[in-house]
Amino acid sequence: LQSNKYAIKQARIESKCSIADMFVEWGEPIETFDCIIFATVIGEIPNWNLVIEQLSIKTKRGSRIIFNEVIPDACYVARHELNEAMTKCGYNLNSYQSNLFSYEAEYLKT
Repeated sequence: LQSNKYAIKQARIESKCSIADMFVEWGEPIETFDCIIFATVIGEIPNWNLVIEQLSIKTKRGSRIIFNEVIPDACYVARHELNEAMTKCGYNLNSYQSNLFSYEAEYLKT
């Protein structure tokens, strides 16, 4: 049952024409969010770097995006890849914490 729920969610993500559509589905426009958290999920999204670009267009200055990644995960996104995509889109690394198995990176839109 869990895998079916995951497959349905994944199909919804892949069928959306933009990340903004996902937020509208939740009942709120993306511009109203000042913090978005991706907890061990960014690597699961096809073309995740395009999602970052879409978020950078829609989110306001001063908004934060936080990523939590588990390093042994098969869909793990390396910090340097994430940092490169976020910097390209106008976000600066605000804080970073890590241990042997995970990291958390917080970016602030300038």
